[in-house]
Amino acid sequence: MELTKWNECLYKEIAELEKLIQLLLHISELPTVDFYSIQDHHSMVDKDCYFGTELPGGKIGAREWMIAQLERNNETEL
Repeated sequence: MELTKWNECLYKEIAELEKLIQLLLHISELPTVDFYSIQDHHSMVDKDCYFGTELPGGKIGAREWMIAQLERNNETEL
C-alpha cells in the first residue's frame, strides 16, 4: 500500500469521526485542541490526579506497567 494512500485513508477516517461527534453532540464545529499543550506528569500539583498514583506501586508501578505493555506489543525496539 502506498504511503500517500494510507495517509489519505487516515484523514478520511478522522473527518468521518469528527462529523459523527458533531452529530452526536449536536454542535456545528468542534473546538480546537492543542495536544502539545497537554501535560500529564506526577510533579504537576495543579492537577487532580496522575494516572500513576492509581496503580499499585505508584510511579514505579506505573512505569513497570508501561514497560510491560510495550514489551507485550513488541514496541521496545527503537
